Amino acid sequence: MPPPRPLDLPEIISHIASYISERSRPACARVSKAWYRALLPFIWEEIKLSDWGRLSLEAIQSHSNLVKKLEVGNLPTQEHLAFRCPNLVLLRLIHALQDEDSLELIAEHPSVSDLHLSGSMARYPAWFWDKLIGFSNLKTLAVPFIKTGAEDIDKFWQLCTRLERLTLTRPYFSRQGSLASMEFPHLWELSMVALQPNDISWALDFIRRCPGLKSLYWEAGSDVTTPFILGLKELIVGRTLPKFHSLSILRTVNPDAADDVLKVIQCIQPITALKLHNWQDEGMRLFEVLRPQFGHLRILSLRYTTSITSAMVQEIMSSCPLLNNFSGPTIDAIDIVQGQPWVCLRLQFLDLRFRFDPSTIDRVQPLVFDQLARLTRLEELLVNEWYAAPKFQETFDLRLVHGLGKLSTLRLLEAIHVNNTVQQIGEEELEWMVEHWKSLWCIDGKLNMVDVEVDMALKERLARHGIAH
Repeated sequence: MPPPRPLDLPEIISHIASYISERSRPACARVSKAWYRALLPFIWEEIKLSDWGRLSLEAIQSHSNLVKKLEVGNLPTQEHLAFRCPNLVLLRLIHALQDEDSLELIAEHPSVSDLHLSGSMARYPAWFWDKLIGFSNLKTLAVPFIKTGAEDIDKFWQLCTRLERLTLTRPYFSRQGSLASMEFPHLWELSMVALQPNDISWALDFIRRCPGLKSLYWEAGSDVTTPFILGLKELIVGRTLPKFHSLSILRTVNPDAADDVLKVIQCIQPITALKLHNWQDEGMRLFEVLRPQFGHLRILSLRYTTSITSAMVQEIMSSCPLLNNFSGPTIDAIDIVQGQPWVCLRLQFLDLRFRFDPSTIDRVQPLVFDQLARLTRLEELLVNEWYAAPKFQETFDLRLVHGLGKLSTLRLLEAIHVNNTVQQIGEEELEWMVEHWKSLWCIDGKLNMVDVEVDMALKERLARHGIAH
């Protein structure tokens, strides 16, 4: 008997499959029976119930033991509530919680470690918290609009003592219950969204009881954010949170709270992730506080922060070697061309608006693309304008005549966003993208703003290639 060929060995096929894009796996499964058997666990590992139009209930049930990640939209029938996945790890419900019957779907999956809830149910029954407490693997919980009474608030706090990651969206606690006597030693990532002024006290007390907290995501109105930041500063300065290194504030920070925010950033040593959107104070003050942290930053988001200048953005790009995720305001092409080479070669996500002088774009954009071409790990690129395209300035131009061919090194690129930019992509450019960006699954934005018929034809071609638009 001849020895088996390497590409027929399940172990080798499975290893190769881990590098194949989700979109390509079904086609690869048709190569042979061996490939089909090896790829089956990858194909069924994650499903969304928005796919019901293409997948029969019987097919999903017959492969339910392979499903590890399940996303559920509006549950259409009782049949779907009876769906069971014995090895489920992640369960995400989107607008699916309408009654206690829907909660049964969660109760029947005690294997989950990540549970993300969404919907209109405000009051969860006491038995539901008892059930979750019994989920020994549960480490991540995202729960919206939670409303607890005196009889179940303590059960909720008890559940939180085992969690590692928690997201609370617009919670309502009629009382704090046993919070004052609790500790949350395992919690390292906390997100708080849409809290109200009367929530500040318990929120800060909760954070104080998380000694291992590393990351905080905060999104609330400025009337809540300002006093919250003051309390957070006291915790950071007092070294109550010694492991803290990641801060996200996703709403406008009033200038009167700027000093406290800067003090918090200064006291986080080192800071590896910072998201600070719509900064209203002087950009230079923020930049000077950030500069000593450039060697540590991995994630930096300064969206809608127009006080951060192009020269500052260029310095960030040429001074942060560990950066893998960056969102910034705008950068002038001339600053890139005349500045130092970019060192953020680990970038996987880049959200940046490029500005070109119309009189020099033909010469300068290829030089800018030389820098972009060095970001070989890039998976998602956003060059879309926040608002309408600016007057008297040219934006990012994805044409071969302007240097698109230089970006053939971006082999891992999965998505590119060009909304509100003036594009004139033609069939030649589109075919080039399909050929060189094998992982591409989404082009977001108008492809050709000059010729409507060409734009429509390109959209149809994208659909044939399985690329979303």
